[in-house]
Amino acid sequence: MPGDRDSSAGDRPWFWEGRVQDVLAAHLMDEGWEVREAADTESKAPGIDLLAAKDERWLAIEVKGYPSTTYDHGPKRGQPKPTPPTNQARQWFSHALLGMMLLRDRRPDAEIAICFPRFTTYENLVKRTALSFALLGFGVYFVNEDGGVDLVVKHD
Repeated sequence: MPGDRDSSAGDRPWFWEGRVQDVLAAHLMDEGWEVREAADTESKAPGIDLLAAKDERWLAIEVKGYPSTTYDHGPKRGQPKPTPPTNQARQWFSHALLGMMLLRDRRPDAEIAICFPRFTTYENLVKRTALSFALLGFGVYFVNEDGGVDLVVKHD
């Protein structure tokens, strides 16, 4: 469940997907949601990142982190990545959009949202697509470095 990370999470930055997911899950619980499922981001488990319930409502959320400048896994761990984080973040943003569309078909009964750590790249992409998010009824959350959470586009 949220917050139950193993010791390997201790060396991760605040914008790592697992930390972003944990902060958002805690925020949702503070808002009266019950987190029913939380994906294991360390193992890159497929499926819904966060699934929460409140009264008769369901909320399914796709969570993304922000790319680091070095590899975190495998034989290249700690070595610099050739792709700048801003370029990789744009790719992750587009992957998150696809994930949201797939969530809509998988959970037509749920409200759908996405969550990013607050970085300028993500903020600019959300600003440029906010009308589309609103028309689709998809929400957008930002997690701040200080642990605050902002809902910047409301989900239905």
